[in-house]
Amino acid sequence: MTIEEARSMMSPDALNKLHEVVDVKPVIDFSKKVNNDILMTAFCKAVMDDVIKPSSLNERLVKLLNSETNTISQSKLKEILDIVHEHQPNICCCISMDDYDGIDVIPRYDWVYKDNDVNFVVPFRTVLNFYQITPSDIRKRMTETLKPTIVNNVSQLVSKFYKSTKEEQNKMVISISTIQRLVNMSGGSLTAEFYEE
Repeated sequence: MTIEEARSMMSPDALNKLHEVVDVKPVIDFSKKVNNDILMTAFCKAVMDDVIKPSSLNERLVKLLNSETNTISQSKLKEILDIVHEHQPNICCCISMDDYDGIDVIPRYDWVYKDNDVNFVVPFRTVLNFYQITPSDIRKRMTETLKPTIVNNVSQLVSKFYKSTKEEQNKMVISISTIQRLVNMSGGSLTAEFYEE
């Protein structure tokens, strides 16, 4: 019997089990991961909890997990999903915004990334509109918790965003940390999670 004939007789589950037994698991050390953004935290948790299987990680993702890098950009999230989907095509990343109305936490928005392009402009636009954030709001309210240079950068980004056309806005690169700062400033919370559909 050839290897191909033997493989054709195995169910997908049996083949996955065989891979788990035979494949060498990558060594991952999370000790360098401090002050992570919500996406890096979610990615590390998904790997630790076996939501994302070790067999779905390539050398680049293992290197990312073992490095001191603590942020995931929109392009890096797309790359992570593309790599993981080779073995786990149903993995998604969901970014959720909740708001506190004084009594209850109210779920407001979920942005799910799977096969589509990863772009943080839509959540950014939604947060600005939902909380009616202006550059002057940022300068007044963020200075209590963040360095003046960060406050200035966020304020300038929001100002530039408002002055841009929708087409120009869609090409902007927005970090998840910027969105999280705006949500936190406004009394809400932003979280991220990887899960399998």
